[in-house]
Amino acid sequence: MAQTVDIQYLIDRLAGMVQESKRGFFGGRVQVDEAELQQIVDQMRASVPNEIKQARRVMQERANIIKSAQDQAEEIVTLARKQAEYLTSEHGLLQEAKHRTEAMLHNANEERDVVLNGARQFALEAVIGVDSLLEQLDDTVSENRGRVRRVLDSLQDAPPPPTVRERRGD
Repeated sequence: MAQTVDIQYLIDRLAGMVQESKRGFFGGRVQVDEAELQQIVDQMRASVPNEIKQARRVMQERANIIKSAQDQAEEIVTLARKQAEYLTSEHGLLQEAKHRTEAMLHNANEERDVVLNGARQFALEAVIGVDSLLEQLDDTVSENRGRVRRVLDSLQDAPPPPTVRERRGD
């Protein structure tokens, strides 16, 4: 598996390769080392999916936290109901059990809400962080595309190198 490298570094290497390449005699074309170019492209392909994988991992963690909070809340509510059923059936203290049940359900619902709100807040912050990272990556890629285009345009607009006769002064 190819080692991932910072995408900005790879784009800078690509631009440097174009600037240092041999120039053709016609049409402003350049010659580059195909193997080196392919290596840079392969590393770029390996780097970009890594950023996406990281974003997906954060999203999965968010889903897991919310699921865990919901499961925990359900367990609390189920336990409260079971205890309420026991009190009413075993002791015949219907009124006391009813009050205890309502208090337990109220507490369980409050605890559930606190846990869910905390999980939602964490998930929101994680999503905002991932979004920010993706925006930065998008900005970097856009800037570097512009740089590469400017380099290519300047190479295409550059006058062809002098011929052998022109250099000798004939």
